[in-house]
Amino acid sequence: MSIGGMNVAATGLTAYSQQLAVVGNNLANINTSAFKENDIRFQDMLYATPTAPGKQNGLTSTGLGVQFGYGVGVASNPTLFKQGPLNPGQELDIAINGEGFFQVVDSNGNAFLTRLGSFQPKGIGSSGPMNLQIAGDTYTLEPPIDLPGENAATTVSPMGVVQQGTFSAQIQLVRVSNPDGLAQVGNLLFKETPASGAQLTGTPGNEGFGTIADNTLEGSNVDITSSFIDLIGASQNFSVNSQAFVTGNEEVLRAIALAQQA
Repeated sequence: MSIGGMNVAATGLTAYSQQLAVVGNNLANINTSAFKENDIRFQDMLYATPTAPGKQNGLTSTGLGVQFGYGVGVASNPTLFKQGPLNPGQELDIAINGEGFFQVVDSNGNAFLTRLGSFQPKGIGSSGPMNLQIAGDTYTLEPPIDLPGENAATTVSPMGVVQQGTFSAQIQLVRVSNPDGLAQVGNLLFKETPASGAQLTGTPGNEGFGTIADNTLEGSNVDITSSFIDLIGASQNFSVNSQAFVTGNEEVLRAIALAQQA
């Protein structure tokens, strides 16, 4: 194995270490509400072509050419937006059953999309704007819904109508044409990008939008069985490339020693 072969093995080590990180992150968030797992997709890298196919090289009459691959790379690691399970929650815990996102805004006016529906304020007669409390930060539902504090439980219908006593307001959902193109910013939040397409707004139950499940939280959509299979495969592939790299290194050192003896 040449130094070039070691470089190929090194690309495998890099790619499969990234796969291990992705799968590990998925498994770490198996109990995180509304978490969406990531996939990882590979691609072969550019080829060296000492002799192009169809060109005679003097050694063969078939003209098959000589090409060497430079290894493997990560093409993308898209988020898989398949539906997570619907789990029992508390008052003002709501889940989207189907497509769509809640839009929330931080204190600086930055807009984000999320599937997390653990809204505040909770408790009978609570008052104030519906918001998410994530990692010590407040994200207000957009368009805003301000609960008046009537002495009644807050409920949300499948069509997204929020009611507290005589008060009612409508939740709106957002969807994009290509959710895979959304940028992850952490804390279960996503940002629109040119790859995701423009946002479309609608009410729950409309065509292309999901419905709302009240007193419910969407669970993580990580499939533990397939994740463990991916983990085993990535670990084995990493080990194989590691051994190939070690073998290549030993052969290079052996060649250097022979050259020094000559």
